[in-house]
Amino acid sequence: MLDRQCNAINLIAPAMAVELRAAGFSGTKFAAIPNGVQIHDTRPSSPPHPCRFITVGRVSRQKGLDILIDAMALIPDQLQPGLVRIVGDGPERPALQAQAERLGVAHALQWLGELGHGSVLATLGQSMVFLLPSRYEGMSNAGLEAMERGLAMLMSRCGGLDAHIRADMGWVVSPEDPDSLATALSEAITSPPPVLSSMGERNRAYALQHFDLEVVAARYLDLFTSLHRQESVKFAHDQHHRSRLP
Repeated sequence: MLDRQCNAINLIAPAMAVELRAAGFSGTKFAAIPNGVQIHDTRPSSPPHPCRFITVGRVSRQKGLDILIDAMALIPDQLQPGLVRIVGDGPERPALQAQAERLGVAHALQWLGELGHGSVLATLGQSMVFLLPSRYEGMSNAGLEAMERGLAMLMSRCGGLDAHIRADMGWVVSPEDPDSLATALSEAITSPPPVLSSMGERNRAYALQHFDLEVVAARYLDLFTSLHRQESVKFAHDQHHRSRLP
């Protein structure tokens, strides 16, 4: 019914097309306009002692923090106190904290809990690499904000924001794979700050070009204009056809 009656079906993440086609959608009415993010005038200046990693989101199974903890346990010699900041809260937090204690990596995690939006942006600005080890994801708004703030990215392949990340912008690993995540973490830990900063600059430039709210809004307006034009042509054709009926 949706495929027949909708003039357009917008997909914010590329992988959605595969899922909808598998469910029976034709794909002829798909549009591909991502979420947008507010662009601030300047990238935050690098703090003298930035936190290496940050992840932002609800502390739930979807976000794959248990996989992150397993991956950290594979590289114990590279872990420093407070290496990873976790912004957010949720039902999985007690179990994850227990897992981190059991595996000997609790010292490398900072649990900041829920923060206001301004504090989230400020904390992103004090970090170098954004982590998104999700089991599944659409187009992560937190990830978009991290790109806008100029962070390097390390995320799992979920068919969303990861589809935009090149090798010179960060790392993309298989979901639910602690080994590949540990390898990427190790590379990010040993990458010099100027390398991570360059990745972040590319991410910010990409966000400005593709995810700026004004850019996204303009794409929606173009889509609506096109749909209105199609409907106008169809209406005129139907009126002309009716006028010729006896």
